[in-house]
Amino acid sequence: MSYPSSSPLLLALFALILIGCSPAPPTESLNAAPFFDLKGFVEQEIEQLQKQQPQARKEVAVNGQQESLPFDSLNYEKELQVFIRSDINRPAWTDKYRADTLLERGQVRALSYEALVEGLKTRLLSIQFTEEGDVKEIKIQNRTQSPVADVRQDLTYTPGSGYRLLTAQSTALSEEKEVEVSVRWE
Repeated sequence: MSYPSSSPLLLALFALILIGCSPAPPTESLNAAPFFDLKGFVEQEIEQLQKQQPQARKEVAVNGQQESLPFDSLNYEKELQVFIRSDINRPAWTDKYRADTLLERGQVRALSYEALVEGLKTRLLSIQFTEEGDVKEIKIQNRTQSPVADVRQDLTYTPGSGYRLLTAQSTALSEEKEVEVSVRWE
């Protein structure tokens, strides 16, 4: 069977038409984070706080013994690292958290992510939003368990106001130790 000499050109033209008609891959959804971008949000907050350097009052309590100190500046990259380490955006974890969304008049007012399996450090991540859609408050519950120690953390971040870190640690060889760090911007 003989083909006309223009058949390779026709095949190439047909292939180009098919490629041109194929829908483009949804790059936005491929690159989108499956959960709230905690790391990105906190990094933006750190950048803003490092520039502004608001005066802060830092209170530290260890097993109930409290000390309060004023600060003209803080290293917010270091201070807020615990929030970044609680980020749950990992491709392998997309089915490891249950996501709940609270809608009010068609707007997202709250998001929460609850761990479905044991062994994940971040057990709960909850974000509340203002009516304008800005982050109002972030709450995180972390837990790390081993045969030697049990560590629980409750973290709260309130943009424009401050943050609170409560850590309770118990080990096989000592009593529970509780440390609370609270920072308020003045």
